[in-house]
Amino acid sequence: MFNFLLWGLLLNIYALAVTVITLKVIVPKSEQKRDIKKFTGTIAITLVPYMMAFLCFFVIMSLAWFKFDYEEFKKSRIDKNN
Repeated sequence: MFNFLLWGLLLNIYALAVTVITLKVIVPKSEQKRDIKKFTGTIAITLVPYMMAFLCFFVIMSLAWFKFDYEEFKKSRIDKNN
């Protein structure tokens, strides 16, 4: 599964790099200078899902590392409510 995830991330990074290069190269003749805020915003919005995936992966690995037990957690919550 890790290999599949790694290939997926690498291919998405490659696709992002190709898209960024293409966007930098293609500039309309009427527009001499590109709006850098719009370009930066597009890249930031593109990277949000990847940051969320990394954050979720980090949280899941942390829960696994500290041996989180959902049944014990649920039982303790029920005991506190009663």
